[in-house]
Amino acid sequence: MSFPSTTIITARCPCRANDFSIAVPSSELPLAGSICHCDSCRHLTGCLFFAAAKWPYTLPQSPHLKSFSFSDSLNTYFCDICGTQIFSERVKANSGQQTDATETNIVYVKSGALEETEGVVKYETHLCIGDTTDGGVSDWISEVPDTSMMKRWKGMTEQREQVPVGWRAQGHSTTTTEANNSGHGADKIRGSCKCGGVSFHITRPDAKSADWSLDLRQHKPEYEKPKEPWWLSGPDKDKYTTNCCCCASCRFASGVDFVSWTFVPSHNIRPAGDAEGQDWSTSFGTLKTYASSERSEWCFCSKCGAMCFLKLNGERPNVVDVASGLLWSEEGARAEDWLWWLTEKISFDEEGGKRPLVEALRSGLKSWNEVHGNKMQFEEKAQHLGYK
Repeated sequence: MSFPSTTIITARCPCRANDFSIAVPSSELPLAGSICHCDSCRHLTGCLFFAAAKWPYTLPQSPHLKSFSFSDSLNTYFCDICGTQIFSERVKANSGQQTDATETNIVYVKSGALEETEGVVKYETHLCIGDTTDGGVSDWISEVPDTSMMKRWKGMTEQREQVPVGWRAQGHSTTTTEANNSGHGADKIRGSCKCGGVSFHITRPDAKSADWSLDLRQHKPEYEKPKEPWWLSGPDKDKYTTNCCCCASCRFASGVDFVSWTFVPSHNIRPAGDAEGQDWSTSFGTLKTYASSERSEWCFCSKCGAMCFLKLNGERPNVVDVASGLLWSEEGARAEDWLWWLTEKISFDEEGGKRPLVEALRSGLKSWNEVHGNKMQFEEKAQHLGYK
């Protein structure tokens, strides 16, 4: 008697308080996946998108899997120790009408929490590109390996309107290069998680922002100090350097396949809401921290699970990694009036391996740079952001 072959799928968080493995018949792979760019998903994750696939079983049970009511019909689940977004569950409508007794809730697994996605997930659609105003990262991950012509929905699929690569909202035509060289506009930009428990704003760089003492590595003899502070960019040094990172630590910490970080001096981050007037710290609002090592301190919202900040102690504790997806800008999800995107390379590219969304990012950025690329200052900054 022959038995059908199976594939082990594992979803986990960095602290491994949540570590789930299931055997799936290989014939049922790959799992159908989608990529959402809506405002809510960006502020739930701190990333510029959210990718998930249908989990072929019921929601796993764990004492450290905390739920958050994302909407009336969707709950999300994250690790209450380290903050990783792992699952979401679409619940049956509570309309008072009789439903099929066999109907079950649909469970989705966040693809960044999966140890492997190659051959496991097939991404079929982009959702809610319209929320980004500027296309967000949908332009950079438009061609995913083993997926032919992904549908690019402006809203949800039932709205039946697609938008092309390079789409901008009506009246919005700014490209990365144009934005990087434009005037800086407002004097602060707001950021918040999905539930609003972590709310803050970032101010424009000032004289203190360019102080080299913010980077403690400058005192190490092996450290090759660049000509200017690497965290400030643009012709007038009035924008914050931002890049995409594919390292395993960032991926598992967020539950998203790659993360975009904006590097901001801590004095330029001002808590808002109930913490208005306080200096930035790792404990304002609903923030909770997880130390994955002596060096790295991850900060996430204890209520909704949004990844918010990364603090590198002993190295540059006063230059904070801010999760770019938390920012609100009229210019769009990429906030190009504030952020200077380094699109020439991906940080820790080698750790992305053959994950389909990372491969899509590589090819997408290559195509993007042929038209919009910005090489200014890249070589100077690369070594300080983990590039090879």
